[in-house]
Amino acid sequence: MAEYTAISQKQFWTFRKLSFLYLVFIIFYAFSGDSNYVARIPSSGQTLNELNQRLLLQINDYQPRGAEDRHYKNLVLEVAVAFDSTRSHFNAMHAKTGFDLAWLKSITYFKNLKKKQWNGLEVRINEWLQLYNAEARQDLASSLHLKKNKKNGTYVLNLGAGNDFPNGAFPLLLGEMESRFLLESMRYLKQELRTGTLVNQISVRNLQLLQVLKNSYYLGESIPFRFYSRDSLRPTVVINGQDLQGLGQGIFFDYDFLPRASGEYTLEARCGDETITHTFSVVKPRLRFLESKQEIAAYVGIPLDITLDLSEYSRPDAFRVVSPDAQIDQKGNNLRITAREEGRLTLKLLYQDQVADVRTLVALRPPSLRVQLRDISGDTVNITNAHCLEAESPAWQVIQFQITAYKPGEAPVTMKSNTRFFRNEMHRLYQAAPNGTTFVFRNIKLINMNGKTEGLGNPFFFVKSL
Repeated sequence: MAEYTAISQKQFWTFRKLSFLYLVFIIFYAFSGDSNYVARIPSSGQTLNELNQRLLLQINDYQPRGAEDRHYKNLVLEVAVAFDSTRSHFNAMHAKTGFDLAWLKSITYFKNLKKKQWNGLEVRINEWLQLYNAEARQDLASSLHLKKNKKNGTYVLNLGAGNDFPNGAFPLLLGEMESRFLLESMRYLKQELRTGTLVNQISVRNLQLLQVLKNSYYLGESIPFRFYSRDSLRPTVVINGQDLQGLGQGIFFDYDFLPRASGEYTLEARCGDETITHTFSVVKPRLRFLESKQEIAAYVGIPLDITLDLSEYSRPDAFRVVSPDAQIDQKGNNLRITAREEGRLTLKLLYQDQVADVRTLVALRPPSLRVQLRDISGDTVNITNAHCLEAESPAWQVIQFQITAYKPGEAPVTMKSNTRFFRNEMHRLYQAAPNGTTFVFRNIKLINMNGKTEGLGNPFFFVKSL
């Protein structure tokens, strides 16, 4: 039989105190451990990046078999550009801190990602997911660390406990997501990863291209190239048969290319017997919004506030939105659109005053409009000093309304005005009514400033009291 040793209550609390202090010691020891490993994480995904580059090159070289394939390929390339943009944003934020190790250890970047909607990447991936059926869409979203937002049905970042990951882990997470995305795109296009030497090898004995090129650019975006030539020989650079004139000094040579049309392009750089080849595509800028389709509802005469998604473009200030069917006030990426008429609402995206994309919305008649009683100076008042009935929106004007007085114990009395103004008979009706009488305003008709579209106002009531 086991034996027990009795201790006093004082000794019991002493042991409890020692146990607690030992626990505190363990916690402090754990937090004082070396966490400088995060400094090596951003550069540890080289193999993953190489795989993604090879996948992108093969998708870029893929020849679509029809309109559906072409749409899928173009969307994949746009998502790839969004991945590059997000990666560049992380690198810029890291550089802004002076490559501070403490910033890599913190978790601020992950927490701010949702507010910035991944620099547009989340929006692009949602558009890609819509090409799949509901069951496949859910599986793909889960593999990309996304979950469905119950409010609007879109998919948002879901890292779970990963929200506490250090900032330095972000490049690996992004690279893994891009690999899963590109591998699924290859399966959709029924492609297999090629093995062997890449066609666009960008590092040779003498001639080198000194930056990683994207596989997709936007029309109007200037593309810089920098070459290194060990023997100071100027390379001959040709894109789709067009010779580029570059500037060089010593062993470095710089070239700029401004595409004038969308399509596929091939870069060839020659220096002696050595050649560098790189293929890329140029796509037209598209008019996109951060809000989902369900969130964009335009009503005649009522301002609609939406946000342009220009995160992928190097010169967002060069874009402007205009419409022949609405008044548009633009401040940076923020748009306020006020439709003039019911029906089709055409929005045009201008880049350097040239139409880059067109998008069509539908402007509906408002279901109901808020109206107020106002005095002769335009201030909101009660029925005693009312001069007229006005809509809250300046784009609408009341043209007819009806008032009914329900006196206690008497039959209701109804009067009608075919203008927005209070008739003298209505004032006398109010003054003669006893306390407790309820005045109901209904059948309120309004007309838009375009002179065509009509709407209805919300009914409301007053109760006369002392």
